[in-house]
Amino acid sequence: MSVTDRQIAYRRQRLYLPAVSNPMWQKTAEGTGTGSAQNLAHSLGATPVALIAADTEDDGTAIDIAYGTHTASAVVVTLTDSAQKACALAGITGTEVTGLGFPGVHLTTVGDLVGFGRRVPIAFDVNWPLGFRVHYTSGTTETTDTFSWIVLFDVIAEDGTLIAAATALDTAVTLLDVYGSGTALKNKWTARGIKDKAWSSMTAVESGALMSISVELDATTSTPSSEACFLLGLEIDYVPRLTTGHAGLEYDAPLVGAPAV
Repeated sequence: MSVTDRQIAYRRQRLYLPAVSNPMWQKTAEGTGTGSAQNLAHSLGATPVALIAADTEDDGTAIDIAYGTHTASAVVVTLTDSAQKACALAGITGTEVTGLGFPGVHLTTVGDLVGFGRRVPIAFDVNWPLGFRVHYTSGTTETTDTFSWIVLFDVIAEDGTLIAAATALDTAVTLLDVYGSGTALKNKWTARGIKDKAWSSMTAVESGALMSISVELDATTSTPSSEACFLLGLEIDYVPRLTTGHAGLEYDAPLVGAPAV
């Protein structure tokens, strides 16, 4: 028995990974007043969407703390009094899309990314490519605004060291994906990126291999900080394994050998 390309096309299935931002808070380093903006480092890995600053030392005069534009590595504050010292409690929070109830991660600046980590599903057939599509929305109303995304993918074998995804897809998702609508918060998908076949081995998959995936907002002509670019999720399409024996038994023998594609 053999499996044709046409049959494969019709039996591809999809796995959807919703983008979820778990609440995380961190105390920054302490800053001393200089009258100029200064960076207080953090390691949240994304631009904070919530910030509470408080003085840790002062001379009894009025406290004046001004906020700047924060980044994925630092919060920006200005302390006007040289006798004043302060630190901040910076946080990224679980978010939803503009009160609509849809989960998503607000990417406030180019370079922000979301990581996904989960076990490789037993059903994935490593002898066939994986497809990836980025699911997003934006508060922009400019039809010509574009969004470029980078998807990285790695597989971590059992007993392997956990790593952040670092390997590019063999075919990238759309660069300069055009928003194409004058209406905000449209349901947007990129074109399909591809990870070529033999991206792992079935032995690794069956023994507990993990997928490490990252999705990064690489470039946009919109203004994410004010026009609310949300990553909604990532879709992975795959060819499920065909096996002899009872369905669901991960150690069943393959129905066919590795196809020539």
